[in-house]
Amino acid sequence: MSTITAEDFQQTAANALERMAFVFTEPAEETVGETLAQCTTHAKIEITGDQHSAWVVVSASRGFLAEVAASMMGVEQEEIDVDEHAEATVHELANVLGGELVMAMGGAETPLRLSLPATLDDTGVSEHIDAVAAGCGWTTVLKADSGFLLLACCWR
Repeated sequence: MSTITAEDFQQTAANALERMAFVFTEPAEETVGETLAQCTTHAKIEITGDQHSAWVVVSASRGFLAEVAASMMGVEQEEIDVDEHAEATVHELANVLGGELVMAMGGAETPLRLSLPATLDDTGVSEHIDAVAAGCGWTTVLKADSGFLLLACCWR
């Protein structure tokens, strides 16, 4: 399995967001705690293989979700009902970014499986962030014009 750093995956995620939704991001200076305070919707996706497993948690602010959903649907951001589309959008982000992580982990040569995305509540996100803080992976924050995206990854 390849070693994936937060910095490497930050660039991978930024490229994927640009390709899939024309959302341009940059590394954010905000801390994980500051970002989580603004994030309203969270999802987790698991990656399993014969020798390794990992998960990715994706948390996004309302503005970020509206920007991604609007771009993917080809409408203006003001036309998006975030409450209606938030969960589906964060699930799609988890699916796409989980797929990017599979490829980064050597998915072209190593059989890996991606689960379906699952919604997390604030407590679930906190538990996963605590696991990362205990040393199993990394977190990274991306910033777009409209809001924030927090990514947390852990592998075993």
